[in-house]
Amino acid sequence: MNMNSLLSFDSFITPRVITIIYWLSLFAVFIGGISVMFSGMGAAGFFAGLMVMVFGAISVRVYCELIMVIFRNNKYLKTISEKSQL
Repeated sequence: MNMNSLLSFDSFITPRVITIIYWLSLFAVFIGGISVMFSGMGAAGFFAGLMVMVFGAISVRVYCELIMVIFRNNKYLKTISEKSQL
């Protein structure tokens, strides 16, 4: 990626940023699940922590994928536009 394409919005940096946000969010979900597991609520807290980790990881993944779909659609539309101009 060169500076000209970055400044003219021919390429996006958001997909790369979303990847970083995904991994940071996944780490936060894992830490949150561990803290709920060992919060002193006994077996219910342990299973609640597991549920936080499972559903939190799925939720983060779905959210990031929905954002990525927007950028993939833009990429595909750009390709279709370039092919139709021939």
